[in-house]
Amino acid sequence: MENREIPSRDQLRRFPYSFLEDQLHWPRTNDYEDSLEFVMLPLPHFDYSRPRNVKEAIHALSRGKRGTRVLAGGTDLLVQMKKGLVRPRLLVDIKHIRHISRISCKSKGELVLGAGVTLTDLEQWAKKRKDWSGLSMASGSIGSEQVRNRATVVGNLCRASPAGDMAPMLIALDGSVGISGPEGKRFVLVENFMTGPGKTVLTQGEMVISVRIPKIVNSGAIYLRHGPRRAMDIAVIGVAVRLSLDETLKRIVCARIVLGAVAPIPMRVPEAEMILVESGVNLLTLQEVSNLAAARARPITDLRGTRSYRLEMVKVMTRRAVKQAWKQLKKKEVDR
Repeated sequence: MENREIPSRDQLRRFPYSFLEDQLHWPRTNDYEDSLEFVMLPLPHFDYSRPRNVKEAIHALSRGKRGTRVLAGGTDLLVQMKKGLVRPRLLVDIKHIRHISRISCKSKGELVLGAGVTLTDLEQWAKKRKDWSGLSMASGSIGSEQVRNRATVVGNLCRASPAGDMAPMLIALDGSVGISGPEGKRFVLVENFMTGPGKTVLTQGEMVISVRIPKIVNSGAIYLRHGPRRAMDIAVIGVAVRLSLDETLKRIVCARIVLGAVAPIPMRVPEAEMILVESGVNLLTLQEVSNLAAARARPITDLRGTRSYRLEMVKVMTRRAVKQAWKQLKKKEVDR
């Protein structure tokens, strides 16, 4: 039985930072601060830039001092500003750069999501396409309909929350981010994009302009999350699974299992992925895979659940996600 209990609200009010850092062993993030009681303040003074294209946006970010932030949906940033958690000196509004607000498929089947694509845009687009159902599940699980109408896919990714919903699915699909900055363009796998809670590989003057996902065929992709409520809450645990079959639709050639909300950044379970490729999906492998996922997870105890509870749910959700991804593949085989 886990000895460490959930910290009381009184403890969190009196020691919101030191208590969490010392007792839970993770750096503080806004996920914890969201659980505390804050007074909403008027927005602080800030400068505002509205670039017409990416080049102007990069120029504004490069000349801005520390504290310059990109404004896309603003569903998280503006709330943090009203709570007094962040005080950016300059906001660079990219909402009006048209060509980065599109969803497009390249000639080789690569999917490109611009930095301005909202969660609702992706959810509705992916719902109509069987190969991208996992993206619809992940984007549709975030916030409320009003939030999803404003919040962007890239914004959710750049927040780098340990409990973020988009990152696990994008990692499972081998996605990468396209980054533009003063030194030019570069691409980084989503798996390597986040370096810690609230931290990414972005440097001064850089911004994410797109997310790119290679073409997937003969695949089943599932995202499941567990939380106290079905919506408008941060995940206690999230699991993304992708299984891909060979041309005969008989053998698994690629497997991805990605855990969210159980470590400082989303994490793959490569040992479990290898078992699925070598042995397929059956009762024995499901048990082995779920145990390996729990062994790799590093959850904390917080207001949403204890460490022991999260470890048990890792097993349950991983097993469930793998079974659903396999079922999705079998259905495609029948339809074919």
